[in-house]
Parts: sequence; C-alpha cells; structure tokens
Amino acid sequence: MLKYVNQNKDKLLSMYRNKYILVQNGELINSFDKYETATKEGIKLFGFDADFLIQYITDIEPTNIIIAAN
Repeated sequence: MLKYVNQNKDKLLSMYRNKYILVQNGELINSFDKYETATKEGIKLFGFDADFLIQYITDIEPTNIIIAAN
C-alpha cells in the first residue's frame, strides 16, 4: 500500500496535499480532512480484519506505523 503512495507521490501532493487518503489493495479509495474520518470509513468499507492504509499527504515524509489485521 505504501508502494502506491510512493509511486504516485507527485500526483497525490498536487491533488491531496494536507489530506488523509485511504488506500486499499493499491487503490486510492477517498480523501479526508481528518484521520478519524478516514479510519471510520476504512472500517466501514472493509471491516476490522482488513488491511488498509491511512496516509497523510504532505511534503514532509511522515513516520508510518503499519498494523496488520491478522
């Protein structure tokens, strides 16, 4: 999922700067203003057991914490 973000960084910055994006299976699902909203939507769409990524889009590289739903 981070691969998608890294491969599309310039496009994502131009379209979603300072937003949280929801990515699942290498596909951008939606963008959100708040982390909490993105998380709730990810759980609503995919459930607690699914893997998905919430990524804040900014020029500064954030620290990522990936938690697998195993």
